[in-house]
Amino acid sequence: MHASRLPDDKTWAIKKIWPDVHNCRGLEMYNPIYTVRWAAPKVMEDIRANPNIRGKALNELLFQRFCIYLKKAATLYRLKRFVVHEIFGRHDESYSHLPRYAEVIMNTNLGSKAFVAWHESESIPRVNLFSIIFISFAGQWKGFLAGCRPLIGVDGTHLKGNYGGVLLSVVALDPNNKIYPLAYATVSSEDKDTWSYFFWHIHNIVKDLGRTNWTIISDRQKGVDVALKSVWPEAKRRYCCRHLSRNYKKAFPGPLMYILFWRACNATNKFTFRKAMERLQKEGGEDFMLWPVLTLLEGIRRVCMVRIASRHEAAMAMSDDEICPKIAKLVRDNNKATTTCRAFQSSLGEYEIHEGKS
Repeated sequence: MHASRLPDDKTWAIKKIWPDVHNCRGLEMYNPIYTVRWAAPKVMEDIRANPNIRGKALNELLFQRFCIYLKKAATLYRLKRFVVHEIFGRHDESYSHLPRYAEVIMNTNLGSKAFVAWHESESIPRVNLFSIIFISFAGQWKGFLAGCRPLIGVDGTHLKGNYGGVLLSVVALDPNNKIYPLAYATVSSEDKDTWSYFFWHIHNIVKDLGRTNWTIISDRQKGVDVALKSVWPEAKRRYCCRHLSRNYKKAFPGPLMYILFWRACNATNKFTFRKAMERLQKEGGEDFMLWPVLTLLEGIRRVCMVRIASRHEAAMAMSDDEICPKIAKLVRDNNKATTTCRAFQSSLGEYEIHEGKS
């Protein structure tokens, strides 16, 4: 090998290598020098613009800009988590801001309901631990009381992340038969106490309306029934068939029992329901989401705000005697389906319906 010193008297340049054959690896795209802290500022704005960007896409951005890859998927995960913490704050910091967040909601959006509950730790030193935060904006509960039916659905979904938890939500149906968000809450776990707290605040929202025929739809989560009996005993209970069907398919795999189950669910009279249940018993026998909590709540608030505002704008564009679009379509479909039906009056306000030519 022949090398010579460059004019700066510090740098050496290789001029020639004998033999003129080499077996080096060439360009190395994976470099251990490029760490998470080095890469974080380079992709921070990309993650800020798209917090759900995948690790593979981040790696491609680094290659396009610097011709390097981060070798391990775990390194990409740490990179994204590090940047998310820098932008949105850490999970533990986010929980400490919840009381102030609830206070800001009630001060800036008058009439809104925002409550935070804590409990004292058993370990020493005693510290306050998060239990639940309940939120219902004024536009949500006022719109619900003004235009929705006394039928609400509740459900919970488990949260991912360092601290877990459960997101509880309650929705209704607006006059156009579309989902209307009423309130939501983040709780530490899904049990009797958290459901009782949740239903207590919902009941306080609707109790002054004067309605008594409220109906609650949910899955078979045990805490829901126990909480309703203690907080809202006069509310009627219904169970979501979609949740039931998932459990049903585990116990009875195959299409037959699934079809018979939905035939019973869709029955509109006692005779059809009884026949479907008899067939079910005959065939089956007698035994038949990663962000800090504050960022999550802000995202839900934004989605609810846009949904309510866009629907309010569409409603204001309609005339007073105009039927909601979804209801009008339902009427047209029913009208088309009854073209072969004939009505024979049997008494005042009662008719016997015959379908077909008979």
